[in-house]
Amino acid sequence: MYSSSTLLNVNDLSVCYRTAARQVIAVNRLNLTVSPGEFVGVIGESGSGKSSLARAILRLLPANGKQTGGSIRFQDRRLEHLDDAAMTKVRGAHIGFVPQQPVAALNPVRSIASQLGEIFRLRLGVDSRQAYDMSYDILRQVKMGDIDRVLHAYSHELSGGMCQRVLLAMAVALSPFLLLADEPTTAVDARMRGELLDEITRQQKDRAMAVLLIAHDLPLVGRYADRLVVMYRGSLVETGAAHIIYSQPKHPYTRLLLGLDRDRKFFDIERLQDHSGCEFQPRCMYAQPSCRHEKPAWQGDEQVGWACILK
Repeated sequence: MYSSSTLLNVNDLSVCYRTAARQVIAVNRLNLTVSPGEFVGVIGESGSGKSSLARAILRLLPANGKQTGGSIRFQDRRLEHLDDAAMTKVRGAHIGFVPQQPVAALNPVRSIASQLGEIFRLRLGVDSRQAYDMSYDILRQVKMGDIDRVLHAYSHELSGGMCQRVLLAMAVALSPFLLLADEPTTAVDARMRGELLDEITRQQKDRAMAVLLIAHDLPLVGRYADRLVVMYRGSLVETGAAHIIYSQPKHPYTRLLLGLDRDRKFFDIERLQDHSGCEFQPRCMYAQPSCRHEKPAWQGDEQVGWACILK
């Protein structure tokens, strides 16, 4: 296992998308670290930049997306400097990925055995019989039921929860150093969400791997993560030990995600014209006149930090 104190180091990262009308900033000078064996949850609403962060780490940004600043180091290698062949080796073997939309992420015209077995055939050079046996074993490890039927099935014949478990098996098949899961609980019911996070946590501990989990459900993820990173409109607004943020959130947006101010009048505005001050100011009941024109200073200590005038 990689022994450095920092496995993943995202430094001052910016990601933009080109549209017909303008350039959209999806991630704005974000800093994030993940240590070996650590479980980090990245939390925010749709449009906060979470998935763009994940795609940038994996070098899977769409054609109109671009990393415009900063660096991404994994095991002390600059990922943006790797050629395509080297980056392909990083994905899967070193960074396992669980994408959104589990049914759509699987190939509908190939059986699960074919797709899962391909990982072992291509990466480990085993034959088809060995690949099937290894596929069976990895599905058993992620607590899949009726494994023979699942292996012979196609994605449309499985439930969303079963497809998600297949994707988790694919992601951990080669025992990566880091599991990156992008909204893995969105397509399943409440019971399955807890079961899936239980399984991710068990895999993390069994394989001594780190987890970077992208999600919008702070109350749920806060019960599993060691550390939380809260994003709003591409920017980091609060980060720190999960148990502290969960019990004593500092930023008004974090409080909103936890439902602590649901009886107060937050202004639910998805997008307003860009301004020079705090991004959350138009929705914040605690905003002061200065918040509209001045970026909030970062404050905090070694355990938690936040970008807000509130103490």
